[in-house]
Amino acid sequence: MDKSKFSIVSFIFFIIISVNGAHGLELLDFLVEDTAKGEDLIFELFVNNTDYAYADSTVIIELSNAEPVDTLSEKFVLPPYRSKLLTSSYNSGSLEYGSYKAIVRVECCGEETKRISKNFRILEYAEKLEIKEMEAEPVSVGELLVINLKLRNVGTVDLSYNIVLEISDEYDNKINEVSFKGDIKKQTEEEVQSAWKTYERQMGNYEVTAGDYVIKAEVKYGKKGGALDKTLSRSVETELKENKYSAYLVLFIILVPVILLCRKK
Repeated sequence: MDKSKFSIVSFIFFIIISVNGAHGLELLDFLVEDTAKGEDLIFELFVNNTDYAYADSTVIIELSNAEPVDTLSEKFVLPPYRSKLLTSSYNSGSLEYGSYKAIVRVECCGEETKRISKNFRILEYAEKLEIKEMEAEPVSVGELLVINLKLRNVGTVDLSYNIVLEISDEYDNKINEVSFKGDIKKQTEEEVQSAWKTYERQMGNYEVTAGDYVIKAEVKYGKKGGALDKTLSRSVETELKENKYSAYLVLFIILVPVILLCRKK
């Protein structure tokens, strides 16, 4: 091949690479959740740049119900051969309750990616937490008593909570308490766990003995990042059994002197 033909082929090859490089942006996925009215809608986009060139791009999100509602746009630049999670927000205060559709696309260098559509709902604002289950399996005195709770956020916003577990004996004496806190996303369930160390000195200075006990969960909760101004409670009964090793130790302490005395006789 002579130099002139080689130059022409090289130039064409360069043009093809350049054009393809501008179109190397992919929209992989798009997520949006049901949201309480007045809260921010959060849009999450997963994009990937498969090319060697920087992708100077614009995200376009169209909102609609039966009719177009609004169009959002936001610019971003994605480096070569990189993937990224993009987030965009929109306050839902102007939207009516009901079902909506969001259609997203990304424009880059005069071209656009595939379009992805997702449905979502605008819901009535509600903060509500439930204790769906609570259990504490019996153990022996001196062992760790594990307390399991299944929480359910039936509200429409993410919640924070603080739980205090009060342990009382069968005579209603407060023996001890355990506390912990956390967060739970809207419309989800979560299993949480804590424990009572029956082998440690107790808050009420009561002796931990075999018998029946009541564990009461006092829960304060509220919107994540806000005041914990709502409460609920639930109780469960459990049992501490006699520690067989302690019984054997007592028996040993009693029998050894008797055996030694008998041998002397």
